[in-house]
Amino acid sequence: MSNAEQIEYWNSKVGDTWARMQDRLDRAFTPVTGLLLSVAAPQPGECVLDVGCGTGETTLAAAGAVGDEGYVLGVDISEALLARARERAEEIKSDAEFRFADAAEFASEDAFVSLSS
Repeated sequence: MSNAEQIEYWNSKVGDTWARMQDRLDRAFTPVTGLLLSVAAPQPGECVLDVGCGTGETTLAAAGAVGDEGYVLGVDISEALLARARERAEEIKSDAEFRFADAAEFASEDAFVSLSS
């Protein structure tokens, strides 16, 4: 699929379904999420970019790890998933940010800087 097709796909009923199933999917991916976070090992004060953040599980965990001095940005191509991620961040008073972005459109630190400003 092209990126345009992926964007259309994840902004269809598929994205809505994944957003509604967030709790179940988070539980199913717990082993992968734990491994990912242990390998990435975000530290206090660091900046983190979570590409394909979905409903925000890894982004929110990274935000907790980097603390108030750090910065975490989650990007995804699904508005439904981003909406759920933003709701979750608000519920727990997280400073994590979530934005619509196609990772294929950026491949440099400059792109991250422009997204985070």
